[in-house]
Amino acid sequence: MGQNTSRIATIGVLLVATSLLGAAVAAPWLSISWLKKNTAQKKQILTALDRQIADARVAQARERGDDESNFKSLLLAGATAGIAGASLKKLANDLVLGHGSVAQSIQILAPKVDGGLTYITVRLSMTSSTDALREILYKLETSRPLIFVEALTVRVPQRDQQAADRHYLGPLEVIMQIGVYAAIEKAS
Repeated sequence: MGQNTSRIATIGVLLVATSLLGAAVAAPWLSISWLKKNTAQKKQILTALDRQIADARVAQARERGDDESNFKSLLLAGATAGIAGASLKKLANDLVLGHGSVAQSIQILAPKVDGGLTYITVRLSMTSSTDALREILYKLETSRPLIFVEALTVRVPQRDQQAADRHYLGPLEVIMQIGVYAAIEKAS
């Protein structure tokens, strides 16, 4: 009977140890899952706040009695959402090329109607130097029409060889999503 009790105790210890190991393996995964969900929620809140800020700027301009031409300069021109999207795409491409960078792709995303204005979004994938990227971001944030950088991902591509200067990062792979409000005369 002592041997059976010993086996049962051994099996019990193994089951408890296996359960603890399973919990230890699952805990980081659950934590990462929670962090991803939390980050996605925060991004949605941030996007909504960016739009509220833009709406507040427009409302303040109207309350101050700014003339219509000044107000219109904050918006992207376009008779339809498609034309406004094409204008934003051209503006982004010209800005990238003007700073010695290369655009791999520029994709116009679906427009959204927001408070009588249409919000046009473009996703841009490019290769750029650090200095050129800084200048492009500055131009985007300070230009008219008001352009919002919604998302930005910057990666340093992996290299087989190391650069002579260990501080040189080389060209950066950049993916950004930018948006702008447009006063559309008719739906596209």
